[in-house]
Amino acid sequence: MKKKRDAFESLISDYLKDVVGIIRITDGTIAVVEELFKLWRTNLHIKRDEQVFIPLVELRKHSSRHYATIRNACCVMKHQYNMNQTCKLIIGWDYKFDVLCFKLLNLYVISNNKYIHHSRYIRVINTPGGSTAAYTNGIDSKTGALTSYRWYHKLQNMSKKQRDVLFNGCLDLDIVACFPTLFNKYIFKDSDKTPAAYHIMINQPDLFLKMLIDADVWTYPQRYDKHSTPRDKAKQMRSRLFNYKDEKPLKNVGLHWYDELALFIYKQMMDNGINKGHTYFTELEQRLVQIAIDIIGEDNVHMRMHDGFITTHITHMDILLQKIIEETGIEWKVKVIKSE
Repeated sequence: MKKKRDAFESLISDYLKDVVGIIRITDGTIAVVEELFKLWRTNLHIKRDEQVFIPLVELRKHSSRHYATIRNACCVMKHQYNMNQTCKLIIGWDYKFDVLCFKLLNLYVISNNKYIHHSRYIRVINTPGGSTAAYTNGIDSKTGALTSYRWYHKLQNMSKKQRDVLFNGCLDLDIVACFPTLFNKYIFKDSDKTPAAYHIMINQPDLFLKMLIDADVWTYPQRYDKHSTPRDKAKQMRSRLFNYKDEKPLKNVGLHWYDELALFIYKQMMDNGINKGHTYFTELEQRLVQIAIDIIGEDNVHMRMHDGFITTHITHMDILLQKIIEETGIEWKVKVIKSE
């Protein structure tokens, strides 16, 4: 290609030459990598039971000669097709393609302004913002039942590393230890039967997470999760304590103090007539998140993140944070997002 390329296309061109082995780079071969990059952005960590298919028709449209070679270099595939034989199942990404994608992500500009000028030299990801209009709700598409009060968007599926790159310099606000905090404020009744682990979970959350990490006792999803850090897994195990369904207590995991705590929480929830923990807590959570967003201003929010949100770097955030804490009655934390 003789015309001048921007940094985005230069990175892809170098990858195609050095890794894939394609000598003549065209707009079509670059477009194939761009299509795969779009897929990567929302499917970095592909779980064992997920079905993520590569759109072969779209790739072939860009470069019928090289699409298969590029696909094979970028993706780890299982030899399985969808019903129409038009998409191939992908189970992971090649390491060198991962490296390329993080470099590409660094070149993006985030914006919740839909009218921002998109030129050849500026690549923009329009974030969903603070309004719920761009999100989907927690209604099960098959049964029509409400399973969660949270709002969902595909960008929320990015890994922490991806978010750190994309939102570098922004602020991340969230409720401190959300479900335990809400349980302690609205449900908990102390008694001589309160497990010692409960007080540690509420008053020393970091120690509680360390106890879970040191115990090395996980449920099936955490044990086989190769992408999450031990601390993230511990947080998932903590959230699990509040996520029983249909009046059924959680199954024991074989860690006495954890199983004792799970049963204690379950009984207190039942005593309060709450038979679906996740639904109850997400309703409370979203009320509080909306209060915080109203204080910050929807236009300043890039993306809702379940128990919090990502916002632009706002001056006098310490004053606004204090107002959020006063209005919601619970502790919030804020940190500056920094990419490695």
